[in-house]
Parts: sequence; structure tokens; C-alpha cells
Amino acid sequence: MAGVNETHDPARRSWVKAANEIGCDFPIQNLPFGIFRAPGRDPRGGVAIGDMILDLKAALDAGLFSAEAYDAARAACTPALNALMAMPPRQISTLRRNLFDLLRADGPVYVPNIRFSDTVYRR
Repeated sequence: MAGVNETHDPARRSWVKAANEIGCDFPIQNLPFGIFRAPGRDPRGGVAIGDMILDLKAALDAGLFSAEAYDAARAACTPALNALMAMPPRQISTLRRNLFDLLRADGPVYVPNIRFSDTVYRR
């Protein structure tokens, strides 16, 4: 099982403003996987952040995941999370870390020509 690391630091902030509000159910320290359906699209995997959902399929298609997180991201963007949950904890942790880096306010990821609004939906 993965230990506690800086992704659990309560001082970390996200560029998703609602994720930084006191009492928020889904701050950057809590990025739960789930299945959602965007208007006009099939069900797919996503991650809750603040009052938004990061569309994992759109993020995967945009090339936002590292090579190390790619297989777990691919498993997470389907209409069921069974394949993701069957992966070794290390791979899931790597995906979570990649997501944390994408969503943190001071993140190291700079992705030119990608509109994050194309990958994030209101819940």
C-alpha cells in the first residue's frame, strides 16, 4: 500500500477554485474515481475535483498522462472501473500522482494548445 506523500498535504491548492473551498468534498487531496456521462457522450471514467469532473478519456486523448500512468489512465477511462481496480496499487498511485500534478495550482505540467475546459465538466 502506498504511504502518505505530499499529495495529502492540506496546504496544496488546485486551479479548480471550488476544490480550495473550506468543507469541499473533493479537494485536490481527495481525487475519487467514478463513472459519469457528459451530455451527448457514453458513460466513462472521471475524477471529481471541487465541483467539477475531470474526463479521463478526454485527458488521455489530449496526451496529458505520463508514460508511467498511461496504462492505468486507459483502464480508468472506460465505462467500468474494474480493470483499474485490478491493477497493482503502485500503478494506481502513479495515476493519482499524475492527476494531482495536472490539477494542482503550482503544478509542473505545462501543456500548450490544450484547453483544460475540454476535459473538465461541472458535476
